[in-house]
Amino acid sequence: MSEILQEKIDDLKEMLAGEIVLAPDVSSAFKKWRNIFEIGQKKLAIELGVKVSTISDYENGRRHNPGSQFVKKYVDALFKVDLARKGQIILSLIKEEQSNPFTIKEFKKIILPQKLFKAISLYDINSRKFNEGIYGITYIDTPSIKDFDFGKYPLMYGRTNKRILFFSKTTDLIIIDYTLRLLRYLTGQSPVAIIIEDENPEANVDKYKIGLHINVPLFLSKTNKDGINDLMKF
Repeated sequence: MSEILQEKIDDLKEMLAGEIVLAPDVSSAFKKWRNIFEIGQKKLAIELGVKVSTISDYENGRRHNPGSQFVKKYVDALFKVDLARKGQIILSLIKEEQSNPFTIKEFKKIILPQKLFKAISLYDINSRKFNEGIYGITYIDTPSIKDFDFGKYPLMYGRTNKRILFFSKTTDLIIIDYTLRLLRYLTGQSPVAIIIEDENPEANVDKYKIGLHINVPLFLSKTNKDGINDLMKF
């Protein structure tokens, strides 16, 4: 293994461990990364030298405060298993940083919905209660996401699912519904809210009400990704 590749692997390990430790919901972070690495609970438990129930407890929130040493061992185990399989997941994660059909932005501090509404004009679609703090936003290139490896969909959540998913304009509402259902299936989590880019939201409200049945706050916005990113300098 080259020195440069080893450095990239070490950086990826550090990023992954930091994300788990800092995640508001550590249990979902554990589950997210195990699914991304395509490793079963039993296999991971063997590598860690713990019972399968221990892995299950961490992923379902029955054990709290795992500690940095356990997280480090957890990440090392993920990498060890993948490297034994020729490191395909690791290499794909290193390459995907520039090729992902989405861009992740983490906020420096938690943003309340009221501040979001002041910055951006949003058109409410489903009148769901929206009072959770927002930790970041993920901009999704909607037409391209359907060709993305579904096993890596959880990467869209970045450090936490406590974020907004922003879908670029599209006429294909099915792909939005599919993306959200798959994220829910793979992680057990939903985003804080969803914003969909639309050039004429006033005229299309009914289309989204009929075409999307989503149990999280859903909004339309005339503003595109660049505009949203510029307005959300929080």
